[in-house]
Amino acid sequence: SVNTGNIPYVVFALVGLAVWTYIQMTITVAPMTLPSNQLVVRRSPCPRVALVTGTLIAVLPPLAVVLTASVAAAAISGGLPIQALLMPVMLAWLLVFVWGFTLLVAALGGRFRDAVAFAPLIVQAGIFLTPVGYPLDAAGSFAKVLAFNPASGLIEAWRWSLLGIAPDGFAIGVALAGTVAVVLLGWYVF
Repeated sequence: SVNTGNIPYVVFALVGLAVWTYIQMTITVAPMTLPSNQLVVRRSPCPRVALVTGTLIAVLPPLAVVLTASVAAAAISGGLPIQALLMPVMLAWLLVFVWGFTLLVAALGGRFRDAVAFAPLIVQAGIFLTPVGYPLDAAGSFAKVLAFNPASGLIEAWRWSLLGIAPDGFAIGVALAGTVAVVLLGWYVF
C-alpha cells in the first residue's frame, strides 16, 4: 500500500533498486580490493586506484541489466519524460559517488581487516535507511533524517529523471554535498 501516485509500484521500486544494487555490490566488494591483491600491491608499482576503479567496472554489468529494465519499464508504463535525457548525468553522478565511497571503504579494508566483515552489515542496514521501495515523503517526520543519506538524494534524482516524480530538494542538495565530501574524504584517506 505504498502511494506512488500514478506510477506502478514495480517501476517505482525498480528505479530505486537500480541505484541501490550498484551501491550495495560495490560496498560489499570494495573492502576486499586491497587484501585480495596484496601481492600486486606489495611487489609492483601499479597505481592502487586502478584496483578500486576495476572494482567499479566489474560491478557495472548488474547495473546495466537493472537500468535497462528500469528504462524499459518506465517507457512501457507511461513513457519517459524529457528529463530522461539527463540519465547519463545521473549515471555519472552515481559512479562518482560510489568511486569516492569505494576509495574510502577500500582503504579501510586494507588497514582494518574487520572492515571486510563489517561491510555486509552496513549494506543490510542501509537498505532500510534508503528509500528504495518507498517514496521519501512517505517516511513522514523521519523523511528529513533519511534525506541525510546521500543515496536517498541519488534515488530521488533518478526517479525524477526516469519517472518524472518531483524530487525532494533537500535530499538532492545533501546528496550533492555528500558526493563532494565522500570523494574528497575517500581520496584523502586512500
